[in-house]
Amino acid sequence: MADNPDADHLPQTEVGIFETSLRETIELLRNIKITPVLMSLPPLNADMYFKWISKNNPLTQSNILKWLGNVPRIYSWQENYSSVITKVSEETLTKLVDVRSAFLQYPDFTKFLCRDGMHPNREGHKVIADKIIDYINTGYDYLLIEKPAATSGC
Repeated sequence: MADNPDADHLPQTEVGIFETSLRETIELLRNIKITPVLMSLPPLNADMYFKWISKNNPLTQSNILKWLGNVPRIYSWQENYSSVITKVSEETLTKLVDVRSAFLQYPDFTKFLCRDGMHPNREGHKVIADKIIDYINTGYDYLLIEKPAATSGC
């Protein structure tokens, strides 16, 4: 992309193919008696991600922006994939764990991301885990292993 900003750069998986694959996977799982559960994507920090992929190099940044247009487009692009997950969840009546909203409830969700602006850090993974545990506790608590009761020691 930075080497050839005038070329047409497509994502690794185009959004239409992503949606089709998601629907096919849900159907496949249901056909073999597995109940799928989807998860929305954690948000990313477009500025941090842009700096990371450009290695904070002004020439690389300029070339990427020539193709991209603006840095906030990175957030919108990724948000679009998360929206597809939510839409497919609703249309196929598939359960959804909405981790995106769990991150966005914090005024500065970026504190839960690694330096690359995309991957959750340790605290971000805790946000995800807590959201999954909340989901399990709202109707699937039988999946949790109960801790043994404390004994008196005698």
